[in-house]
Amino acid sequence: MHDITELFSLKISDVKTDPITIKKAMGYRGGKAPQPFDDLLRSLIQEAQNYINLQAGYRILPRGSAHAETGWVRLNETVFKTDKLISSRLKKMDAAAIFTTSVGHEFDTWSRRFFEDGDPVSGYMVDLIGSEYAEAAADWIELRIIEKAKQHTLNCSNRYSPGYCGWSVAEQHKLFGFLPENFCGISLTETALMLPIKSVSGIIGIGPEMIKKDYQCKICTLDNCYKRNTKPGNKQTNAA
Repeated sequence: MHDITELFSLKISDVKTDPITIKKAMGYRGGKAPQPFDDLLRSLIQEAQNYINLQAGYRILPRGSAHAETGWVRLNETVFKTDKLISSRLKKMDAAAIFTTSVGHEFDTWSRRFFEDGDPVSGYMVDLIGSEYAEAAADWIELRIIEKAKQHTLNCSNRYSPGYCGWSVAEQHKLFGFLPENFCGISLTETALMLPIKSVSGIIGIGPEMIKKDYQCKICTLDNCYKRNTKPGNKQTNAA
């Protein structure tokens, strides 16, 4: 497996989104929202498609470039201080994929209008819609990475992002150092905030012994994940 970088422009139809996920994030268990909120969400999802410009891409670092030990991950000569959770899941990797996705700047501009116009309910829904599409694009690019790894008889881990599972978001700058400038149209602020806001980045471990496991909310320390499980004992929170 050699060093490869690919960038994709996606159609709305390329990704799979689920309004039920958004409704659960709004606090409606079972994904059933009462009127008029159900109709409003349906209308906003339809309108959002006029402002979404999905971009997704990755860079795969070759075998021998990646290593993990308790509490840290190394890509080439760059060391990332992750929590034990991430490093333990990546311990058997010897290659890695760095990925990003974005819904685009136009969506951010559209989203802000609702708050500026005094409509926080619609603004809140639109924020969740943006998160859903950004994550759906991440699902899409993850499958492309898995397919690429399989061509070399290699397996992939789950995907992990700065800001989650004890990995400081400040290390975004290190991560983006592996990607071309403005990759997927994303830039970083000094505080490592991605612009557009509705963007996703992270790494996927690659190697012959890597295993992809089901995600478990109970082992993650992040409270403000909009996909956090709503079963008893798990706190429901808003999108980042």
